[in-house]
Amino acid sequence: MADQQKFALDLVLVDGNHDYEFALFDLQMAARLLRPGGVIVMDNAEQTGPFQASRTFLAAHPAWHELGNSISSYDVSNPFDANRASAPGTTFVLLRAPPYLSIGLGPHSWGQLRTERSSVAAFALELPDQITSGTLYYQVIFRAFGDENRAGSEDKSIGSITLDLKKGEGARLEHKLDTVLSSNMRSRHADAAFTFEIDLSWQAHAGCPPLALGTVPKHL
Repeated sequence: MADQQKFALDLVLVDGNHDYEFALFDLQMAARLLRPGGVIVMDNAEQTGPFQASRTFLAAHPAWHELGNSISSYDVSNPFDANRASAPGTTFVLLRAPPYLSIGLGPHSWGQLRTERSSVAAFALELPDQITSGTLYYQVIFRAFGDENRAGSEDKSIGSITLDLKKGEGARLEHKLDTVLSSNMRSRHADAAFTFEIDLSWQAHAGCPPLALGTVPKHL
């Protein structure tokens, strides 16, 4: 429900199925909904699934950090330590998001976002002040639904943008797609609905950090 409504959250407690695969999924979905600077509380650090899912997540998201040292002090010769936790006396792993959206190799997607538009011609990125360079690969997907979802269409635009960002050059970047993605679903069905989805993958130049975004990309 939270993902469908696109809630933005400051604090998320993950305490579901403790199998590694389920815990990692819950953690990844929680991260998608979290505001920059928000905190995820992963319960049951003493259990392998939640703890190893936290390690996997941090390894894949280097801009995030633990509020504590249970992961950095992990001892491979004591893999089932029952006393590990970010905060002594708890069973929590505390993970804090960076103060921006961090884009690495990804892919990074925020799922399908509802829109009233029947076409997408471009997208906009808010680029905070940062120093980095590389290539941002993108896939924009525009979907249309109608006739109680019995009718549907999907169009894509795939491309890349080369960025070389220097100190003091934070800005809003608007990128025009090679082809406008559009649908005539509204002329055929009164219940027509449309969604926009963007996947991003950042290939940084050697020694450069992940790309920082101020907000979720917007469609134009």
